[in-house]
Amino acid sequence: VGVVKLGFFGLVTKSTPKISSPSANVVFDADILSVARKTASSLRSRGADVIIAITHMSEEEDKLLASDKIAGVNLVLGGHEHESLAVMVHRDEEQEDVRDEQNDGGVLVFKCGMNCNWVGCVDLDIAHSNNGNGSDVTSIFTSWSMNTVTKRTKEDKTQKEPEQRRDK
Repeated sequence: VGVVKLGFFGLVTKSTPKISSPSANVVFDADILSVARKTASSLRSRGADVIIAITHMSEEEDKLLASDKIAGVNLVLGGHEHESLAVMVHRDEEQEDVRDEQNDGGVLVFKCGMNCNWVGCVDLDIAHSNNGNGSDVTSIFTSWSMNTVTKRTKEDKTQKEPEQRRDK
């Protein structure tokens, strides 16, 4: 987005290998923090300024990820629980300060529940200085909204799947 590069990665709950049907070629690592740290580091080495985790994990695991300074994730967009959640998590003060604290107010863990009962929007207000070789993020302010989907909610025609073409 402009000069700020976003890096995305996904994590799933430890029970995924048991509750799904992965192929023999899929490997799961039970240590989510180890995976998050390696992946976030790899994304940063490829130029990512802001790291966003898209997860299907428990609330407890998402909060653990958000609080980890070494991984340095800036936003957690999660699933798994059936209830909505928006909580700011502060970094673990016991850890060595590996990453400067960019997230003013904490790291947002945001989940919109199940069955499309809510739709959420997260805004990241990213302050940065352009150092000539990309961007140097100085702070991230996070705001969000969550709206209930009801019978009166108008359909967003731009999000509707295109109809299949029928050959004559």
